[in-house]
Amino acid sequence: MNQIKPFDQMIALLTRIFAELEAKALQESELSELSMKQLVYLDTISQMEQPTFSDLAKKHGVSKPSVTAIVGKLIQKGYVQKVQSNDDRRSFHILLTEKGKQMGKMNDQLHHTIAQHFTRALDSREMQQLARLLKKVIQSPGM
Repeated sequence: MNQIKPFDQMIALLTRIFAELEAKALQESELSELSMKQLVYLDTISQMEQPTFSDLAKKHGVSKPSVTAIVGKLIQKGYVQKVQSNDDRRSFHILLTEKGKQMGKMNDQLHHTIAQHFTRALDSREMQQLARLLKKVIQSPGM
């Protein structure tokens, strides 16, 4: 249990730093109207390329009504649109609008800034080691 405490503290600190960086970036943009959950969904939609409501529900481990509520708010704010599937007329795909794509670029820039911070603080060997360790954690069961 004592081995976990330093990691708890580091993860809490990193989470706070990342949240502050993201909040600052949001305040400096038109995207301040979005919640963190909405940002996560926009990022997922961008990565999945035209997911359906069911795809998003499965990816986030939530119900389709939960996805519908979040996506509905994103539609109202102009970040995404839903388009009926050509293959299954009962299904709808979720696509980013231009405004949604701009958010994606801003989010990518934020991630790039964080990555630059790591590369300035660590040498090449340390970066490779960190990447290997993070990959191992991410790929572990339960993540």
